[in-house]
This record gives sequence, C-alpha cells and structure tokens, in this order.
Amino acid sequence: MLFVEGDENSIDTKVLGRLFAGNSGIRIRSLGTCNSIRSVAQALFRHHPTYYFLIDRDYEEDREVEESWSNFPDTDKRNLLIWRRRSIENYFLDPGYLAQSGFCTVSEDVLRDRILGFVNERLLLDVANHAAAAIQREISRNWHEGIPRFSDPDAFPDPDAALKFLVGEYASGLQQHRKEIKRRISAAEIEGRWGACLERATGGQYPVVFGLGDWLRMVRGKGVFGQILNSECFTVRDSRGEEVQGAQKRDRVAEDLLRKDASVQPDDFAALRQLIGERMQ
Repeated sequence: MLFVEGDENSIDTKVLGRLFAGNSGIRIRSLGTCNSIRSVAQALFRHHPTYYFLIDRDYEEDREVEESWSNFPDTDKRNLLIWRRRSIENYFLDPGYLAQSGFCTVSEDVLRDRILGFVNERLLLDVANHAAAAIQREISRNWHEGIPRFSDPDAFPDPDAALKFLVGEYASGLQQHRKEIKRRISAAEIEGRWGACLERATGGQYPVVFGLGDWLRMVRGKGVFGQILNSECFTVRDSRGEEVQGAQKRDRVAEDLLRKDASVQPDDFAALRQLIGERMQ
C-alpha cells in the first residue's frame, strides 16, 4: 500500500495510479495532508512494514530528502519517501517531457518560454517563502534544543524549591532563548537567509533559465503547471468534442504522459517504481 497526499481526486493519486498501472500487487491510497502522513508513517511502520508513504518536499532540507531515498525503507524509523522536488507537479515543468503529450498544441520552444514566464512571475514569492520556512525551522529547532527540561526529582523537594527552580534556572534558559530568537530574526540574519535562498534558486541569474539554479525544485509547481495547462499550450476534449478544463484536463494530460515510454519519464518516477518493485519481490 502506497499512501500519498491529497484525496482520491488529487493529481498524486492519478499519476501514481498510472505509474503503477498493471501492477496488481500495489494499491495507491490518499491520506490527506503532509503532516497526517508523517504521523501515520511514524505510528504504523512497525506494525505494517508493507505500508509506504510519499509526501511533497515543500520546504524540507536536502539532507532529510536524500536520506529518505537512500534509506528506504527505514525499518528503524518509518517507510517514508519525500519527493526531491517541491511537489509532484514540479516534475511536469519540463518542456521536453510536456511536448510529448498528445494534447500539446505548441512547440517545445514555446512551452519553454511559457514555463519560464510563469515561473519568473512568482519566483521571488516562492524564494521568500523558502527563506521564511528556513528561519522558522531554525527557531523551532532552537526551541526544542535550548529550553531546559526537568528530569531530577530532587530539584523539586517542596513547592517553594520548585518555584525557585522555575524562576531561576528555567527563566534564565527562556531569556537566553529569547536572545537567540531575536538574533535569528534580525535584519542582517533575514537578509543573509534571503540571499542564500535566492542564490540557490537562480544560480546567480535572474530572471531564471533552464539549467541554472535549483528553481525547478523550489518553485510552487502546482500553480505553474495549472497556468501552463490553462494557456493555449494544451487542448483536451471529451467524447462529445467539448473542451475540458480544470482537474479533468490536468489528469488527462498527466495520465497521457505517464503512458509514454519509461525512458522519457522523470528520473524520480523510475526510481520510485524500482524501490517499490524491489520490496515486492
């Protein structure tokens, strides 16, 4: 069983259902939000070793993402995989891949220009969110690591001693934590984090281009993919010849691409099939 984000109508379910089509040994099930999947993965991995979980990368750090692939399945922790790109839609922001769709009505060059245009419209917004997420992650980590915890019963022999401990050592720890938070949200720290995220996304060139920077992993692919589909680049019609839009159009295009030869599929799609396939042997 492979659990993914969203509901039964999400693109994750549709794409992975097509990716594993013909393999009757695996079922794809939706399980809500990323946090829900993380919690269930942590709770069930010992009891259901053949339950696997796949989530969007969102703002996750490289280390955890790569560990999820290299250690999968992690029998000591959880059977969780994290996409290397921000979401599954990011894998469709490849003009060479998209141009192979039977629903595509423009050239690969036009697709390339449209993708870059839509990405550059929102890139600074996405970079700002990455910077903010990194700062929030550091603050959260500092909170868990820097605040004193109580473990010695002898420190609390009576109510007065307990209160003295709280307003002394514990309060001192809180004050130190407050100083650290203030430092991390200073203008200089925010500017440094912003600059690092912008450099990572663009590779030093803005507006961005293909082949430079890490923007393809960082940008909110769901929004860009939707814009591409709703532009003049794709036309999808139903059995009556009526043009379809929205989720139906998205699913038809995605499923059509997943039917193409395995050699043209994104590397992570092939890697996922291999990882799951090895566990079923």
